[in-house]
Amino acid sequence: MNQAVRLVVVAQEFPYPPNHGGRADVWRRLRALKSLGASLALVCWYEDGINTPTEGELAAVKAVVDTLVVIPKKGGTWRAMLRLCRSHGHAVASPRHGY
Repeated sequence: MNQAVRLVVVAQEFPYPPNHGGRADVWRRLRALKSLGASLALVCWYEDGINTPTEGELAAVKAVVDTLVVIPKKGGTWRAMLRLCRSHGHAVASPRHGY
């Protein structure tokens, strides 16, 4: 019994058009996995109002993946970083793990 590999890919941004390193890398991997027969689900984000995917871009990705979940990031990266800096919790490395 030959079953296709089913994968969920989580990308930090919408991978199409593949016009820079991160997008190109994810797009190339998605196409390679699909060509090998994998069933793909893609979860990714875009900055709302800045790089919203067009209908053509959505169609291009849907031609490669079986399931597409695209989530808008409100406020952009800088605002998200500012919110993180203002948060009450602190992200610190644990010395015992060597980070």
